[in-house]
Amino acid sequence: MRTHNMTSKVADNKRIAKNTAFLYVRTLVILFISFYTSRIVLDQLGDSDFGLYNVVGSLVMLFTFIQGSLTSTISRFFSFEIGGGNKESLNEVFCTAMNVHIIYAVIVFLLAETIGLWYVQNKMVIPMERITAATTVYHISTLSAVITILTVPFSAMIIAQEKMKAFAYISIFESLTKLGTALYLEITGSDKLIVFGLSLFAIQMTIQFLNMAYCKRNFSCTRYKLLWDKNKFKEIFVFAGWTLISYSASIVNQATNLLLNAFFGPVVNAARAVAYQVQNNVTVFVTNFQIAINPQIIKNYAGKDMERVYDLVDMSTKISFSLLFILMFPLLVNLDFALNLWLKKVPDDTPEFIILISILTLLSIMQNPLNVVSEAANKLKKYNIVNSIYNLSQIPICYMALKITHNVYLVFIIQIAFCFVSYFIRLRLINGFSQIPMRRPLIVYSKTVLTIIVSLIGGHLVMTSIENSVAGFFIKCAIITMFTIPWSYFFILDRNDRTPLNSYILKKIHRQ
Repeated sequence: MRTHNMTSKVADNKRIAKNTAFLYVRTLVILFISFYTSRIVLDQLGDSDFGLYNVVGSLVMLFTFIQGSLTSTISRFFSFEIGGGNKESLNEVFCTAMNVHIIYAVIVFLLAETIGLWYVQNKMVIPMERITAATTVYHISTLSAVITILTVPFSAMIIAQEKMKAFAYISIFESLTKLGTALYLEITGSDKLIVFGLSLFAIQMTIQFLNMAYCKRNFSCTRYKLLWDKNKFKEIFVFAGWTLISYSASIVNQATNLLLNAFFGPVVNAARAVAYQVQNNVTVFVTNFQIAINPQIIKNYAGKDMERVYDLVDMSTKISFSLLFILMFPLLVNLDFALNLWLKKVPDDTPEFIILISILTLLSIMQNPLNVVSEAANKLKKYNIVNSIYNLSQIPICYMALKITHNVYLVFIIQIAFCFVSYFIRLRLINGFSQIPMRRPLIVYSKTVLTIIVSLIGGHLVMTSIENSVAGFFIKCAIITMFTIPWSYFFILDRNDRTPLNSYILKKIHRQ
């Protein structure tokens, strides 16, 4: 029995590594394509239309916010059924999930085409000659969001079945078609804003069709049939609602952005937008790893293998932090050089914002494995209410801090302080219903916090000691890499983590 369990764990770890590799290849390709695509789109649309597209599309962020909750919910239910070996009921869960998403899609469409449309036409600041184009793009974006919501169960099934290769190929195809759209803007004589909106809508339709076609071909459980399981519908609907509350904490980011705008104006908002774009591009690498490992946490929880759940949470926390640390630190010590290479004009305060947001990201990324445990245990009510209230309390504190000090950086410092304490709150809540040992996570968390402090001091010394140039860029990267990798290997990872890693590396070397 012990041998079987060890074999199963090795197989699971190999699957996680393989899925992560596919996602990383996907991310690298998408990252390079998206940077080039953004440059072309901005050049062809111009500042006004590019800004107009993003402002009109801001309402679609609300739909994406809902989509994130739904995807997380459905992936959890699919993974739970797969982990529990309930193959016969998997199709029933899929059909019920489709019913839930149909209802959500109708609600989103009605709200968007009434309240949302009224806001666009009456409150949003739009040049008079671009109102028709902006309204057209808004309708297109609404339809795109509705279609995305309707096809969430298919993409969630691909993730739950851990078919990350398909997920990677479809995503790369999406990026290439967006690049094609950007290149088409250079030759079209039509209204480029409308062409851009229609093209993205067509791409979204194609991607969702590919997701559906892949599922239909490979998973018999995704054949929809009209059925109504009242209990399962209620369970999924309620679970999605509680998950939605946890996602509502992202309101903090939007609210603080509005506060920065009210106190300092749009230039600070531009600096913050650039900082978050950098953060999102780096964080996606770690998100891919967590996407690969999260189904394993849920399946083992469903299978009552709690020791394995603890190991996976521990692994996810340490590897997620180490990956982000190794990727982010070389960028931070080369900020001025990198930003001037990427942007023609760097907004004031951008480097400082990137550093502060990076610290916030390093702390918050370690909380995601705890969130997955709460989803696996279906203990969302207290967990999400407590965390959401705690997170939202930042808004009045940030307002008062800005009112008193007028210090632009204080908003981010307050968020960092809240995030630091949030980990202890989440861990205590998880311990209350899963008895997850607190000692191991606290030791790991202490190591990561110490790592951040040491890195800030060392990074400042490197930044101020070496000039910003091409040669300086490579020298800084070499110095930082010689620090981050050994530090992560010997300090963040323990002996149990290093042993399989050493075996994997040696195995790869011997194959050469």
